[in-house]
Amino acid sequence: LPILQFKEKILQEINSNTVTCIQGETGCGKSSMVPQFILDDARARRQRVNVIVSQPRRLAAVALARRVASQNNEKIGKTIGYRIGQGDHVVSMETQVTFVTIGYLLHKLYHNPKTFFKSSHVVLDEVHERGMDSDLLNLLIKKLMENSKSSTKLIIMSATLQANLFSQFF
Repeated sequence: LPILQFKEKILQEINSNTVTCIQGETGCGKSSMVPQFILDDARARRQRVNVIVSQPRRLAAVALARRVASQNNEKIGKTIGYRIGQGDHVVSMETQVTFVTIGYLLHKLYHNPKTFFKSSHVVLDEVHERGMDSDLLNLLIKKLMENSKSSTKLIIMSATLQANLFSQFF
C-alpha cells in the first residue's frame, strides 16, 4: 500500500499535534493502516490506546474492522472491534481500536461527551463525504476540544484536498 512509506512521518505528526490531517488517494491504505500505525506505535511504547475510527457507512466500518483484525492475526472483537449502532457490535475489554459509524459516534458523544476524553485518538475518515450527521459530529468534536484540555488526538482523513479546510475548522 502506498501509505506504508509514510508511516514514520504520519506517526511523528500525530504524536506532536493535537489535530492531524491526512490526505491520500482512495485505495492508498489510509483507512486500514493509520489505525494500525497508531496501534503499532503504542505497542512499541508498551502503552494502551483507545482509538475510535469513524466511517460514513456501516459496511465500511465492519469490513475495515475485519481487515485490521486480520492484519493482526486476531479474531474480530479482540484488539480490533466495531460498533455500528442498534446494539450491533463486536468488542471486548481488550479492544483498543473500534471502528464506528458517524451516526453511532455522534449519538455516543452527544449523550456521553466523556467518551471523547477517554479516547486516545479519534479518527474521522472520509471527511469529504459530508452530510448532516458528519457536520454535526465535526461541530460537536470542535466544541469538546475547545472546552477542555483533552489529550485526545484528532486525525482527519480525506481523499480530497478538503482536509486542509477541516484542519482550519478544528
